[in-house]
Amino acid sequence: MIDLSQYPKIQQDIQSNQTSLIPLVVVDPDSNNPIYISTVKGIFDGNTFWEDRGLNVSSIKESINLESSVFKINNLSLSLSNYKLDGIRFSDFASYKGLLNNDVDVYYKTQSCINLDDCILIYKGIIKRWSGINSTIT
Repeated sequence: MIDLSQYPKIQQDIQSNQTSLIPLVVVDPDSNNPIYISTVKGIFDGNTFWEDRGLNVSSIKESINLESSVFKINNLSLSLSNYKLDGIRFSDFASYKGLLNNDVDVYYKTQSCINLDDCILIYKGIIKRWSGINSTIT
């Protein structure tokens, strides 16, 4: 269970009548050149530009083994548009950059969040595989 008291802006926003939750994905966050993807194109968190590539975040499943006290978050699938943007497909970029085994962080942002520290980190993992066709990459 996520303790929302650590995220006062999100806690306040979900109490309002209208709440906007926007997923934010950061691929290779610890590198000098991370990739920022969202469902909303634009500048967020200072001067960081977030690409809108038709992002779709699947549901995250959790399991708990009571005998061994192990908590596990299963796979998370992200789907993106693979149409050309600035003359390049995301699948070509992923092949060139070598995204396999890179870290990926998934956050949710509400309307009051002004930087990534205000957003709630919902998933931290590693890219194990990706596949793509002309229109979609997963």
